[in-house]
Amino acid sequence: MTPETPLLGAVPELDSMAVVGVIGAIEERFGIFFDDDEIDGQTFATVGALVEAVGLKVAA
Repeated sequence: MTPETPLLGAVPELDSMAVVGVIGAIEERFGIFFDDDEIDGQTFATVGALVEAVGLKVAA
């Protein structure tokens, strides 16, 4: 996977329930918490977008 690799809509296994699981795992792993309004389709558009969102949250 590269930063440009599409996620949501491109990876069949990444449905809405899987997204919830991924968010939970990220929050647990990095000790962060995403509010509902901080996550949208753009966050999971690509690997790079997800990495950027996590990086911004960790740095905050």
